[in-house]
Amino acid sequence: MKRSNRFDNTKLPLIMGLISLVSLMIGMRLQESLTADDYLKETQHSNHKAIYEAAEHIKSKFYGPLSDSAYTDAVIYEMIDQLDPYSHYFPEAQNKLYDTYIKGVDKGIGIDIVCDQDTVYIYDVIKGSAADSSNLTRGDILKSINGVILNEENVDTLAIIANQSDGAPVELEILGQATNNTRVVKLNVEELTIPLLEDYILQGNVANQDVSYIKIKRFYSNVFRDFMEVIEKHKNTLGEDVSHLIIDLRDNPGGVVEETAKILNQFFQTKDLPILSTQSKVNKAQDYKSNGRSFLKIDKIVILCNGNSASASEILAGSLQDHDRVVLIGEDTYGKGLIQQNYDLSNNASINLSIGEYILPTGRSIYDPVTEDSSYLCINNKRPLISQKGIKVDIELPACQNSKEQAKLLKNLIIKHQIWNRELTEDDKSKWISSLKIDGLDDNCATETYEYLHWLYAKRLIEDGTLLSSEVVDPHIKKAMEVILSDDYNKITGHSN
Repeated sequence: MKRSNRFDNTKLPLIMGLISLVSLMIGMRLQESLTADDYLKETQHSNHKAIYEAAEHIKSKFYGPLSDSAYTDAVIYEMIDQLDPYSHYFPEAQNKLYDTYIKGVDKGIGIDIVCDQDTVYIYDVIKGSAADSSNLTRGDILKSINGVILNEENVDTLAIIANQSDGAPVELEILGQATNNTRVVKLNVEELTIPLLEDYILQGNVANQDVSYIKIKRFYSNVFRDFMEVIEKHKNTLGEDVSHLIIDLRDNPGGVVEETAKILNQFFQTKDLPILSTQSKVNKAQDYKSNGRSFLKIDKIVILCNGNSASASEILAGSLQDHDRVVLIGEDTYGKGLIQQNYDLSNNASINLSIGEYILPTGRSIYDPVTEDSSYLCINNKRPLISQKGIKVDIELPACQNSKEQAKLLKNLIIKHQIWNRELTEDDKSKWISSLKIDGLDDNCATETYEYLHWLYAKRLIEDGTLLSSEVVDPHIKKAMEVILSDDYNKITGHSN
């Protein structure tokens, strides 16, 4: 899905000229070793000479105003826009957000809100946040913040005030969902640890068939540590090793590949097995191999993925598939697989560039396959693999709606039926399915969507790691359980105990 360029190649010299202009205007701050004369001398035999000359004319003769920061941002945006859909420029404010994104932290008071007909509801409360400690709950109505009455038009005021508070507390007027009383709460804006792992133990139909489920929302900087802590917690709950594992990578956009490689290592007992390699214009090619220091004895692994599973998600899924260690269920993945490197700039901004690509153990490319054929074979059992953009799933099970649409439906239905903090009943089920049909879904899609929404709703009411009936899950997880607890897994992978 390559972005369309807003400028054709005939305008590239102008863009580059502006880039050179910005470089000259903030040259003292760039702390470069070359003077302007040195630069001109160095480029007098290159195509860059004309760019330098154009920049000098603009600097000395252009009639209009020239703003350092405005031109810097605009020009670098356009330069990056000429590359690929995955390289980005982060101005100073966004650069800070990118840093917190990688670390898995955010800034706020700890609530997720949803608006319906000028009423702003608290949809979720982050555990351990300022909102949680003040006993705010789902379904409470947020009437105002710092005296500003909230409605559908200005609901973004909450985020704006929270981000501009500079440590000062914000004052919320809350109408309690359970008490129907109004109270004023002062909350401090603070860094929040975003919950990026969800985990449950799904109960099988008979003893010793429990399956660990871990959803990884993105591969942040400490995901390996948290992943291992979840596994250890499940081992303690089960009183035995985790034998079977479902990893949910749906809508996971990727993240830190080194963390992904650490997780991959845990699925191989043997040392020096290939798990990943790189090709880069900047760095030497690198081979990632198993270190033989696995602490896990997992038997069967299923990964759930969809068209929004990208980058590090595709590496985890593709590498395990190459070794016949997984069954992939859902939809073919996005097809990124590029090495992204962040480079800081002197204006406290940064650029995130695609500098190479990752290659799977069989030699398959995730991003740019040579051909779409079955010329690749799994390393262990030699089953054919399709070389294509993205990773092809073993069992195709597309959702009738994507998860973002379904999550939005969940919010709408909870508001419509005012169901916040209780178990759903059969009456609720019939109401919800009827509502979905009114929204235009057919019987099958309405039922499937309800099952998914029921699963999302159930997750809001239970603790991570809880023993959970495999009947209270979405259709994709049910399929994963079915594959693990039947001969289907062995038939697909050639796996043997």
